[in-house]
Amino acid sequence: MKSSLQELLNSRIALSFAMWLARRLPPGPGYRLCDWVGEFIAGRRNTAIVQAVRANKWVASRERLVGAELDASVAATFRWAARSVYETYHYLGDTEKMEARAHINQPFQGLMSRIEAAEEGTVLAVTHTGNFDFFARVAARHGFAAWAVTAAQPGGGYQQQNRMRDAAGLRTLPASLESIRMSTDHLLQGGTVVTGADRPIEAAKYRPQFFGRPANLPVHYVSLALKTDAPIIAASVFARDDGVYTTRISEPIYMERPGGRRANLLHNAERVLKVVETFIEQELDQWLMFYPVWPEALSEVPR
Repeated sequence: MKSSLQELLNSRIALSFAMWLARRLPPGPGYRLCDWVGEFIAGRRNTAIVQAVRANKWVASRERLVGAELDASVAATFRWAARSVYETYHYLGDTEKMEARAHINQPFQGLMSRIEAAEEGTVLAVTHTGNFDFFARVAARHGFAAWAVTAAQPGGGYQQQNRMRDAAGLRTLPASLESIRMSTDHLLQGGTVVTGADRPIEAAKYRPQFFGRPANLPVHYVSLALKTDAPIIAASVFARDDGVYTTRISEPIYMERPGGRRANLLHNAERVLKVVETFIEQELDQWLMFYPVWPEALSEVPR
């Protein structure tokens, strides 16, 4: 169940206020406010959102992060989250400044060349790291075009974000049987479908291994790839030390079929998640996952 804090942060009112404030605050006070907000939220240790981040980080660190180190990493993640929101909306509409804060590196150029060629469909499995929305807006100006399968029942804030993603060139489709059918057709026509690989779902039917534990993660993107023979490419947006956003892009992962449906789904999901693990480990403080990927870990994190 979501906490009242999490519901507030994801609400349309909160997002609208954040957009209004971000457009008016210059970077100096803007970043200082982001750091304060991040520290304030991280300090609410009994809230579901903070407990989820603590558990996720503890597992993803191979249970290495504990005590003060874990506290510091959790606070860093909430500072990053606040900064991501601020940068997305502060620079919105300022093409020159947005371009200066996003680097279209060679791996991403190769991905765009592949999409433009449209010789086969591509499933893009992205991580919730860095600032995907910011980078996607810049990438759209360079020719990046894709359909994005998003959360099944987005709240008010997510709905507003999806409308802005649509305006930036991404066609958003809340997950449903109809959106999966449409995505299948799009892939068969050589299109690209983007979806999150690391956002958990409740009552997951399949629990692929992720960081050494069964995780409540989706496998619908693997099902799409199996249906269409499209490869999956894992992708991660992250901020470099200079604050510029860029990407890590995997090689195409073509589907293998070692057994029946369940075996095929889990086998290929775990192949993709192995790559996703390496991306997250390199930028653990920037992993903005606010839902428990491993619910049982919530009670296991050392106090």
